[in-house]
Amino acid sequence: MDGVDERTRRAGSGRYPHALPGADRAASGAVCRGAGLRRLGQIDFEYRQGHWSRSNDWRVDPERGD
Repeated sequence: MDGVDERTRRAGSGRYPHALPGADRAASGAVCRGAGLRRLGQIDFEYRQGHWSRSNDWRVDPERGD
């Protein structure tokens, strides 16, 4: 199975794909970490208009692998 970075490169979906799991979702953070994403910190994320939640901002740089 291809890694996250290789799939992202092929899809051409931007330089910095992000994952925004809820800040209280430790298991989701473990999945992001295991997939090679880097945690940038917490943000308030609007999931649907008017519905805000605190999320951890994870990203991967497909060119560098972080």
